[in-house]
Amino acid sequence: MKGNIAIVFDANVIMSLNIFRSLGAHSVNVASLYSDRFAEEPFHKITSSSKFSGVKYHIDADNYEPSLLENINKVASSCENYAVLLPTSDKDMNIISINRDLLQSNTKFLFPDHSIIEMLLNKHLFYPHFEKLSIPVPRTFSNASGSNINEISNLIQYPCIIKPAWRNQQWIRRNKSVKAYYFAGKKELLEAFPTFKSNFDEIVIQEYISGSEENIVCYISLVDENSDPMFDFTCRKLRQYPVTFGDTSMAVSTHDEEIIEISRDIIKKIKFKGLIGIEYKYDPQAQTYKVIEITPCRFDRQASILNRSNIDLPIIYYNYLCYDMKRAQIPSYKLGVKWFSEINEARSFPKYILKHKYGIGRFLKSYKGPKTFEIFSRRDIKPFIQLIFSTTVRKVKRALKI
Repeated sequence: MKGNIAIVFDANVIMSLNIFRSLGAHSVNVASLYSDRFAEEPFHKITSSSKFSGVKYHIDADNYEPSLLENINKVASSCENYAVLLPTSDKDMNIISINRDLLQSNTKFLFPDHSIIEMLLNKHLFYPHFEKLSIPVPRTFSNASGSNINEISNLIQYPCIIKPAWRNQQWIRRNKSVKAYYFAGKKELLEAFPTFKSNFDEIVIQEYISGSEENIVCYISLVDENSDPMFDFTCRKLRQYPVTFGDTSMAVSTHDEEIIEISRDIIKKIKFKGLIGIEYKYDPQAQTYKVIEITPCRFDRQASILNRSNIDLPIIYYNYLCYDMKRAQIPSYKLGVKWFSEINEARSFPKYILKHKYGIGRFLKSYKGPKTFEIFSRRDIKPFIQLIFSTTVRKVKRALKI
């Protein structure tokens, strides 16, 4: 294959759709790698229907890691120049990081040392490390077990939450979109803990930061080899699904100097490079923002808000790795642009209304102004048609109990 190619994997993940569209608009060669276990990948038909999804390859789900590496090397070896790797999940990104030495020499990606990635992904390592660096994080007990849960239950401030040390496939299969569980007091925590511990290998217990999801702010950037961000982008969460702890349903682009300053300090302290997303929540008691989690070296779900805001992140990343295009070519971005997930908005709508968080008028008013969608696009309409069709078929089957 002449020129360069971008390899997107696992392309079943909905984040791949924004990457396809960004690269396709610039006529970049794309190879999309799909896990062949379609039944467990609800977004497969949506992402694969994109006219920009390129040449498709299939990963053996039962032999995932070696099959993924084999397919990446197969595509890279057929490429004349560079093969840029664009993972869409922590799992895929971690596989690449661990197996760097097994990849073709013409593969291109920007990752820090694996020890940094491991620390950011595993909350057992992440929270203690950030506390040592004097970076504000929620108080967290990452070593909870049957032998010390009584002690922890006396030390933790209530309400509190339980969440996984790493939100892996084991957690996702059982809990779907739920990121954490809320406990109002000691009794509820002690009653629930044995079930969590028996079902999941690694869990953490953490203080709950009060306040609505609108107190959650995200920082997104591409960081060069010297740990210098090439741009600073911030957005604020407006809604999420599930409503209590969940993925972003709607967000709006902002410019938050405090968050930018904190984020740049974190990036330098941990010696990071590559794509980064940092999520904060404002703690009204401590009167400061605390780091909730960091998404390293892959595209976050709401990253398409950057495209509509005038920062086309996938093509910027691709061009940087292939052509070493620098900071001067990254434009300033638009404020007040809204991004929303059609699927999560449909799910969250009745929850917000029933909980009296929103009136219908306020809900509808929130869609005013410049906006971008997770799936709908006039220049690539098939994924949205597929969404409508799949949703209709699923509802009919449920009604008929097929």
